[in-house]
Amino acid sequence: MSATVWAVNVGLLAAAAAWVYLDGGAPHSVEAIAELRAGSTWSDQTTALASAVVAAAATAVVMLLMLFIGPPWCRSTKAWLLFTGVVCGWLGLGILWPDLYWAGQQRRVASELAAATEFARQLSTDWPTNDGELPGVGMFLAYPKGAPTVMLLIGTAEIPGTGLWFTLVERGPGGVLRFELAGDESDAWLEWRPDGSSPETYVGGLETHYRLRRDTRLSDQWVLSRYDAGPG
Repeated sequence: MSATVWAVNVGLLAAAAAWVYLDGGAPHSVEAIAELRAGSTWSDQTTALASAVVAAAATAVVMLLMLFIGPPWCRSTKAWLLFTGVVCGWLGLGILWPDLYWAGQQRRVASELAAATEFARQLSTDWPTNDGELPGVGMFLAYPKGAPTVMLLIGTAEIPGTGLWFTLVERGPGGVLRFELAGDESDAWLEWRPDGSSPETYVGGLETHYRLRRDTRLSDQWVLSRYDAGPG
């Protein structure tokens, strides 16, 4: 019984770390738990996460008690060191999960770059000058009028040939195209930079001020970035 409790807790820790790294929807569930949004608004994934958190906390309490009243091996120095390591693992995951998620997001997005490159080249060559519709993407609005640098979708759409959803595209100097990602990969921008430039803080075509938060180069022409958005 005692060994099972330890195995369950360690297994939950490993599963939680893998889930954060692999699942694009992880932040939405974590935020829902953190904000205590209970009831019908919770997705099945959020409910499962809440159950896992309860199970991890319960097994941790049992592990702690067994250090004092459990069988001899549970009260050994080795058991204390193992318990300390597990607790540090949970604390580390609780603090560093955004960085773990960011690493996983880079892996997921990088796997879609070949198809995204083809679309970016087509869009760069035939950048819209007015509102319109793109095959496979849908209707969009072009701003500002006369010399648009923003293509704002009516809703969301997939970058053709990929599993990445986006809501708008910002066009910048040097042929730069910034795709604001949506869906599971929201809160990130996929930037096509054929000139090899690096992201920086800028003011977009809708007069939104984007302050660069972090970025990672995925290839010679692609960068994954995050910005804090506010009034220009």
